[in-house]
Amino acid sequence: MPFALRYRSKWHTFVFLSEGDFLCHMILLVDDNNVSRGAFAKILRLHGHDVMEAADAREGLDMLGNLHFDLVITDFVMPDISGFQFIAQIRQGWPRTPILLMSGYLTTEVGEIISDGVEFIPKPVELPVLLEAIERLVPKQRL
Repeated sequence: MPFALRYRSKWHTFVFLSEGDFLCHMILLVDDNNVSRGAFAKILRLHGHDVMEAADAREGLDMLGNLHFDLVITDFVMPDISGFQFIAQIRQGWPRTPILLMSGYLTTEVGEIISDGVEFIPKPVELPVLLEAIERLVPKQRL
């Protein structure tokens, strides 16, 4: 029978699964919509991820400068800095960090031409699609 054991340190949540999978994905979630950001963060935490939240791109960039993230999940339409500008700044400072871009304003065709290491999913986001995208960008690590 599968089981999960969760351990929370000051900076990360570690989840050990009986099959030997080890999850410790540190995810930066950037969305100016408090309700959406909170809902996505809660879902991701329930699935074993450690999530830090930023209300806009500037706050997200500050957090990227201070902590290591395995993945950045960001909305496209935000005040001050557009999704394209935010992605460009992430690529400049953290070129190996994968990015998951979510938007209700872009089509999948636009998402495909953004850049390598950036995946796009349309809003409204379906949970299985979100979890599959995360798994592609930051696969589970074996012990």
